[in-house]
Amino acid sequence: MKAYSSLGAIAAGVVATLAMDVANRLGVTTGLVHSLNLELVGKLVHAWSQGRFMVDDPGELAPIRHAAAWGRVWHYLAGIVFAQLFAVLWRSNDRVRRHGMPAAAVFGLLCSLVSLCAILPSLGLGWFGLKSGTQALGDSLFNHLVYGIALGAWYRRADAAPSLSPRVI
Repeated sequence: MKAYSSLGAIAAGVVATLAMDVANRLGVTTGLVHSLNLELVGKLVHAWSQGRFMVDDPGELAPIRHAAAWGRVWHYLAGIVFAQLFAVLWRSNDRVRRHGMPAAAVFGLLCSLVSLCAILPSLGLGWFGLKSGTQALGDSLFNHLVYGIALGAWYRRADAAPSLSPRVI
């Protein structure tokens, strides 16, 4: 399985999202970041599906059954979608491959723009979550930086691995 095939990108997305979640848990135990609130993500996506795209306060979101489970599903699906995009960049852009880990780290930081410019404002927390202070901004940047680094490690390792397919001479 080539790492930047669709199947490889799905695996990369799951692994990178898992790395982000593990780093978040470690960051929570050290007081560096707040815990990911996947229950809130589940409620937010449900609200979006009902046509409600903005709330003034996260507490306004209606409770739904299995909100945390749905939040985790959407969280991992987003990780897979971004990994697919990174796979296209990795495959088609020599500069991205040449700069490997730094390019992947920047990609991860760019992914944080989704939460900073769409999710947090939708929750009534303002652009970059600044209505609640700077913690949401720092949390998002930390989490997505780890995600990007994990993607870069995945693709760098895959490029270094010998091909399993026979060479045609």
